[in-house]
Amino acid sequence: MARYAATQTDSPVPGLEEILLRLSDTDDRFGVWEVSVALARRYGRSCPRGEDLGLVKHLVDQRGGDILLLTDEDETAGHPRAAVLRPAVPDVLWDDSAAWEWTNRLVPQEIRGELVSRHSEPGSDGDGDGDEDEYRFASDVFVFLYGNAGLRRWRRVEIVANGVYETWDMELPLQGHLRPDLESSEARERGV
Repeated sequence: MARYAATQTDSPVPGLEEILLRLSDTDDRFGVWEVSVALARRYGRSCPRGEDLGLVKHLVDQRGGDILLLTDEDETAGHPRAAVLRPAVPDVLWDDSAAWEWTNRLVPQEIRGELVSRHSEPGSDGDGDGDEDEYRFASDVFVFLYGNAGLRRWRRVEIVANGVYETWDMELPLQGHLRPDLESSEARERGV
């Protein structure tokens, strides 16, 4: 029950990050996957136990992106189904151009297909920092931009590649641009 409550919040909660890390210390693969997703989305952090199980992979791109790739909870190996991207520099926001540049790097337009729908939702905080723009493409790929829709500044981009993850590897376009010294949560925590 505690894991369910801790993974259902839509924004960071002070003190919850450490609770999530403790909850990941389990043999329950689905539980570790839930915690991995929550840590990636809310805190921009990889779950060490999730990394051990191949559920999450943390990458830092030399071009300024911090990337968390997530697989399905029932897969032991395979292509990532989702990605959480953030600017590698804390407190930096991407404009529309940068957000879509990163999206196109991981899932190019020719893979996503035509835009089917777009939906914008203002954040509950009222200050424009919790806004969400959702885009759905013909290939059943979803792109979510989180930040300030009015200013078109984004703190996080999420890609859910439902329709293409079995045939398209989002990690492939990053090859040759990764910082090997920052490819794990361990290195990130050391501040390397």
